[in-house]
Amino acid sequence: MMKVIVILLLLPTAAFAQPWGGAIGHMSTPPSAPPVIPPPSGVPAPAVAANFTTKAFEADFTTASFSNPNTFVKQCNAGLPDQPTWWWIHGYDYQHQYQCSDVTVGADTGVTPNVPQVLHLTLPDSEFCPGGTPGTVTPGVCNSFGGAFQYPANYAGCASAAAPCFPNEMYWEVVWRTPNASWNQDGNAAHGAHVYANNFGLNRPPFSQTSIEMANFETNGGPGTSGGQFNFHANLNTPTFHLFNYNADPTVYHTWGLLVTSNGTDTYSLCEFIDGTPVSNPGVTGGCAVLTGQPAVLFSQHDNPIGIALDIFNNYVPSPQLELYLRRFTVYECASWATTSCGNNNGGVLVQKWPCTVSGNVCQ
Repeated sequence: MMKVIVILLLLPTAAFAQPWGGAIGHMSTPPSAPPVIPPPSGVPAPAVAANFTTKAFEADFTTASFSNPNTFVKQCNAGLPDQPTWWWIHGYDYQHQYQCSDVTVGADTGVTPNVPQVLHLTLPDSEFCPGGTPGTVTPGVCNSFGGAFQYPANYAGCASAAAPCFPNEMYWEVVWRTPNASWNQDGNAAHGAHVYANNFGLNRPPFSQTSIEMANFETNGGPGTSGGQFNFHANLNTPTFHLFNYNADPTVYHTWGLLVTSNGTDTYSLCEFIDGTPVSNPGVTGGCAVLTGQPAVLFSQHDNPIGIALDIFNNYVPSPQLELYLRRFTVYECASWATTSCGNNNGGVLVQKWPCTVSGNVCQ
């Protein structure tokens, strides 16, 4: 399955009807894009509720600041600092770097109306599945966990005070889409694209047994959509995860939002949003999954790069290549985020459902 960034485990995906109708894997005209709200001038409501009112980071790839990958992607300019900069690398191995030619900036003509400028990521079979035959199941040729486009550093860590990594708690928004051919592949749910976005606290060497991985979304390809949310305990053999069924067409742009809050001692809450609407399924309340009994060491973790990635599982060599269009990545944090966690012991608010009413340092 193709996987879009935020690195996770594969969830089984049932076949769904084509979101727009018609034959699986074929479209006669580009899908119409729903209106995409530009970066907000104010702080989004979920971030306000959590008291994450500091815009810690924003990359708007529709602007002139991101018109040339040579100015912000390490693999396109070796002269760039190791941090803060974007990296295009293997999902689990930062020493395995992909090619600058995979990262381009230009118009997205695959939606109506066209978008004049976006970031376009591709993962060719020659890099992802060297020696594999496109469109076949060939064990042992694909690089599991695909390609990750992440900031502000590789998995070696973020040591610079000028470019700190992020704490576990945050509110972020990511605006992206993937073409239908890349998403559906051969129409087999087991061979679809996998897109994920998260902070990568778990995924850098050495692989810590007390790291946490908060995924914004993990979407499993087609036909149809599904997603997973994972939280890893200190013992990685006993992961806890929650499934969110998004029911959103990934071939058009949506604003995918994640709110991660904590009480700073033993509880995390993870809330999912699509275009500002909470995602609610069995096991979650108002788009939020509350995870109690977490190891104390996780609440001081402050070494998360963020990013978005794409992948495919089950030994399937994709045909066509995997690709993704990215418009915006925005992160909101508490005021002291650069040096502390953002639990409600450091000014944050534990948001347990949405919408909610704030009482002290809890919103429920």
